Amino acid sequence: MGKKMNLKAKIINPFERKARVTCSMCELSYLARNYVILYENEKVAFFKMKVPSQRLKIYCHDCLYKAVHNGMGVLKELKLEMELIDHTVNLLFSK
Repeated sequence: MGKKMNLKAKIINPFERKARVTCSMCELSYLARNYVILYENEKVAFFKMKVPSQRLKIYCHDCLYKAVHNGMGVLKELKLEMELIDHTVNLLFSK
């Protein structure tokens, strides 16, 4: 059986956010009011996630998946728990 790891990502709630939000990987950035509009139209979501040996960072939804995939390294499986506004989604990444 291969090695496994669990990560947790929490959505940045656009309805509570008062400041600009910026992705730490691609630097995609929106004012709080624009993030609300884009989120409501299902165009973008930002998450906070801590990858082992790194600090807590903000990722757009596209970069979140890239960071998880790149962070797998030699792992065979990685479970990502995504805490959304009103529910939680569990994703399993496999090689």
